[in-house]
Amino acid sequence: MRYRDTLDRRIREVGLPELAQTIPRELGDSDDEYVGRVIDFIDNRIGGFSISHVSGRFRTKAILARQQAAEHVARDEPYLIDETTAVVRFIIPCLSSKVVHGSEFGPKGQKSAGDPDIGAEVQQIRKVFFELFVEALVPSIRGEQLIWMVETAPTGQRLYELALVRPPHGGHTKASSDMEDEDEDADSD
Repeated sequence: MRYRDTLDRRIREVGLPELAQTIPRELGDSDDEYVGRVIDFIDNRIGGFSISHVSGRFRTKAILARQQAAEHVARDEPYLIDETTAVVRFIIPCLSSKVVHGSEFGPKGQKSAGDPDIGAEVQQIRKVFFELFVEALVPSIRGEQLIWMVETAPTGQRLYELALVRPPHGGHTKASSDMEDEDEDADSD
């Protein structure tokens, strides 16, 4: 989402009370002021993304012997699938760990990954990212059964597996997951 009006709409779709659990409202905030603060939070952290394409091969079943795999292929049940995969990277800075270096570059003044401010900000970023972006994007993805997301944060790495559930009769794709958190039409931003 690259535009203020798209973000405004998505924030209101998610719900201000829902987002206020992650980014608390300030006393006396009007709805418009609060939405503006959420957009500022995003603006200070998410500037863009990069996409690269990689070729991959994936199994559709547990590891089989060659003869068993050939039997599946003979029944038009694929065992290996070759595909091109899009890898999307968002670089989202954690402002609570920002260090201004001046003329000397080095690790001076850096907070440890266990710092409570860093942990709290990572949690805020994660929840906002999933609520506003992932939940909007995943339903628009077609032709995939599983999406993997890798998060690298000061607090460590996480792997998310989003299984896409295909509703009967050609309805919209819906994402489901057993993650802590988890977003809209890709063409709308």
